[in-house]
Formats: sequence, C-alpha cells, structure tokens
Amino acid sequence: MQIPARGIPDKPQFKKAKEIDERPPEEAFLGEREVIFDQKATKTRIIDRHRLLSGNKIDGPAIVVEYSSTTVIPPFANALVDGYGNIIMEIVD
Repeated sequence: MQIPARGIPDKPQFKKAKEIDERPPEEAFLGEREVIFDQKATKTRIIDRHRLLSGNKIDGPAIVVEYSSTTVIPPFANALVDGYGNIIMEIVD
C-alpha cells in the first residue's frame, strides 16, 4: 500500500557578503592572452574565479576561469561580483 506524502521544505537562507573592493586581488590575475573579438586579436586578462571577492569589478575584455565553467567578458562589457558571488555582466557604451 502506498501512502502519498507531501512536504514543504524551508527556503535556504543565503548570507550576503559585504563588498570588499572594486579591484580584484592580484592573486586573481593569472596572465594575459591574445583573444579574437570581432576578428581582431585583443590582449585579454585571464582571471581565477575562486579568488574574486564581493564588489570586485572586471572591465572587459577578460576571461574568468574555474573548474566547471568559463565566463567571457567581451571588450564592450564589464562585470561585477555581487554579494552572493554571482557575476553580473553589463554592456557598456
């Protein structure tokens, strides 16, 4: 005999980190590479995602690397690490 069950789990609570600094720490910069954007080789910073802190701002072009993903910030964009560790990208004029 099966008895249906239903539950409503508690929503997880995430702590928002305080913004540290706009400039990422020096240890986050892994080097530079030539990357093709709009058919043109462009010097692009390579950044370690795990070393970024809340409030860090990244001006494109940049490539943010981590074990499971890569985030490309093109020359016409910038990004901000929010209080939850998300990378928020914005197009700039």
